[in-house]
Amino acid sequence: MCEENEQSSWRSPCYPDQVDKLLKQYKKWVLTNPQSLSEIEALVKWGSYFLAGRFVHSSLLCEIVYSGSRLFELFNDCLLKGKLPHLSLQQENRIKVLLTVLESVEVVIEVGATQFWGEKGKWAVVATIQLIKLMWRLVLLLRDQLKLVPSPAIVPLDRKNVSSATAAFDHSNSLGPHNITFQTLNTPDSTRLPHSGLVMKTLSSASPPHLRNYLPSPPPATVTPPAPAPPLTSRTSRQLLAEVLHVFRPVSHLGSLYMFGQKSWLPYLFSLFMDASSLHLHRGALLTPHEREELSRRQRSILLYLLRSPAYQSVTEQRLNALFAGVGTSVPFTRNISDSLRQYLQHWQTVYCHSWGI
Repeated sequence: MCEENEQSSWRSPCYPDQVDKLLKQYKKWVLTNPQSLSEIEALVKWGSYFLAGRFVHSSLLCEIVYSGSRLFELFNDCLLKGKLPHLSLQQENRIKVLLTVLESVEVVIEVGATQFWGEKGKWAVVATIQLIKLMWRLVLLLRDQLKLVPSPAIVPLDRKNVSSATAAFDHSNSLGPHNITFQTLNTPDSTRLPHSGLVMKTLSSASPPHLRNYLPSPPPATVTPPAPAPPLTSRTSRQLLAEVLHVFRPVSHLGSLYMFGQKSWLPYLFSLFMDASSLHLHRGALLTPHEREELSRRQRSILLYLLRSPAYQSVTEQRLNALFAGVGTSVPFTRNISDSLRQYLQHWQTVYCHSWGI
């Protein structure tokens, strides 16, 4: 607490109260401006791309900025989830939060380990991270009975839906508890109470006093509720095998790299086989919209195998360089852009296109 000093006229600063006040103001701004918030997050994320290759140790700095933008997005999503009841999202458990944070900072840790400890330190850090992720994903897979373990574990919110939910939430709060009126009129002479369903006659429709019988109104007619939608089927052994292949693939790829070397095609083909088998086993399953979106993301990620070693050095690199060179020479005012993209592609391939990442 901030205590007043009786021997002086100044008051000592109360930093916890100031921080709490600033946090409340920021939370209020986040809830009222979710779309503007997403634009700021995108601006910070794109800023990390422009830092790549600009100066010495720029790789570490741009990864710090990019990871910071992902953590910033996760923090804002937690603020939105904790306030808006219309989103009806369950509280995320601790393992999902830790897994999402680890996925956000794993590239920073890898790049930092490479710069400070060399290749041996890099592979030690990569193996440790992948083993931790494997254990946490197995917990989510076996304990929570998930069909697909998403990546990231906590799916980012759709800010457009958040904007509509915020508007509805503010409108409902503006009514207040004293502005509730009975609007569900069945007839001009009566109204039905919203909670109990009882029908009350209005004063304007009442009979003269000498003709009233003071009998209760008839009970409301019973309404049969609509049949609930049939639930999705539970996870099958086929889906469990598919997800086990997907979860174990990074660690299996690291083990095959250690056995056969980084230039061998066997780890590459083994990882591709596990991914393709997992997608094939998931085919035709009944999934929720979020699960279908995750499965589509995995299907698109198969294309990244064209940019992963050793296929990139053997097949893709020469063709992409020829494409960028042709665009730079044939299309006016694009030479500098194509050269920058070609240089950044090399950095991007070295940092991101690893077959062990999910």
